[in-house]
Formats: sequence, structure tokens, C-alpha cells
Amino acid sequence: FLGFAKSMEDLKYTEPLREFCKSADVFVIPDDISKKSLMKSLFVNLFSIFPYIAQKYYTRDMRLKVREILQNNRIDIVHLDMLHMARYRHDIPQIPTVMIEHNVESLRLKRLALNSSNPVLKAFLYLQYMKLFAFEKKECSRFDLCAPVSAYDMDCLKKMSPGANLRVVPNGVD
Repeated sequence: FLGFAKSMEDLKYTEPLREFCKSADVFVIPDDISKKSLMKSLFVNLFSIFPYIAQKYYTRDMRLKVREILQNNRIDIVHLDMLHMARYRHDIPQIPTVMIEHNVESLRLKRLALNSSNPVLKAFLYLQYMKLFAFEKKECSRFDLCAPVSAYDMDCLKKMSPGANLRVVPNGVD
């Protein structure tokens, strides 16, 4: 298991995972450490081709850990949970990959932009929406399977990324 936590304190929740997983490594998200760090990252992202969520969760420590695990273990399939982890697909050579799309993330951001009354925030969110739409469109087709959680999301993703292999995998609790 590899994942992220919002704070050093949240790392304690990793321990129960070790009972079920061969290994469990969790990294603190750098932008969540301080408001100053977040503001710097948001500013730098204005000049990036990547949407903020793709930048925020793509860290050197995680890339190194992904490569280490893949080099030292026989892995049959890699499951990336959510679009913000999609950039790691490039670090996973010749192993089948599945990405779960809990939402069509670009549509969520578009709705936020349309409903924002703050003109500066509206402009920033719309820029992020455009970056995220392009990213989501491209990344969905790079996975062996992209699994949205609803038929509606699958229809949206089919229109957005016609080359993607999509299968609905509903989530929830019975």
C-alpha cells in the first residue's frame, strides 16, 4: 500500500494497514504542511501544464518508493485510486494498471468555477478546469482499465476520452 496523509499526526492511521498489506508507506502531502507552502505551490502551478492535483500528489519520495517496490517485488497489477495519482502510471512499466475514477474530476471543478462569485477564484478554478480536463482525457486512456463508479460518469468519460477502456465498478456499502 502506498498513499498520502495530510499531516504527520495522520501517519498513525497507517499502522492497521500493515496487518493486511505486505508493506504500507504513507507520505505527508507537502502542500498541506503550511499555508505558505500551499500558496507557493498554487502560484507555481499557474505556469505548469499539469492541474494542481496532479502536481500536488506527484512527489519525489513517492516516485522513488514506487520504483523500489516494482524493482523488488513481483507485481501482477497496480491499482491507482483516483485521478490525482495518475501521473505515477508513467513510473509503472509493462504491468497492467487500473485507475478508479470516483468522480469525473474536471466536471466537479467546472461546477465550482461556474458557481463561484469571487472573480479571482472563478478565473483560477476555470484555468484549473481546463488543465484538469486535458489531463483527465489523456490519462484515462493510458490505463488498461479506467473504472468510474457510475453509469453517468462512464458516459461523461466516454465522450471525453473515447479511447479509454471503461467499466463501471460501483462503490458503496451494502
